[in-house]
Amino acid sequence: MDASPKTIFDIFNGSRNIEVPFFQRAYVWDEPQWERMLEDVEDVCLVRNPNFLGSVILKQKPTSADRNYGDVRTVIDGQQRLTTLSILLKVLCLKTGNMPAFDKRFRLDDNRTVLQHNHNDIQRYTEIMDLEDIQDITHKD
Repeated sequence: MDASPKTIFDIFNGSRNIEVPFFQRAYVWDEPQWERMLEDVEDVCLVRNPNFLGSVILKQKPTSADRNYGDVRTVIDGQQRLTTLSILLKVLCLKTGNMPAFDKRFRLDDNRTVLQHNHNDIQRYTEIMDLEDIQDITHKD
């Protein structure tokens, strides 16, 4: 097991499929967790120093040669953080018009998202990841 520090781009590298298994709870982060993460991100930007955003545990799965992407990992811990970071980066790339950079890291060659959610969140997460314009973002209660 490799327990060394990783960057978000080590995890989301555009060739790794990350699966959220059926036993993981639904995405539940709300404003307090988002605010805490945004404060951490702001701190990293101001200080220009890597920050610990919490642990993420990914379990390697066996892969077959007929896949269009590299390895497959199952999320054991960190699904809330990974989901939040991918949504945050999606919105930032939409806002700045830098979708090619996002797609390079967060989409597989077959255009599926790198982070594959389970039955709890797949529809809403896919809708967010498929947005093409910042104007398409709406707040849903």
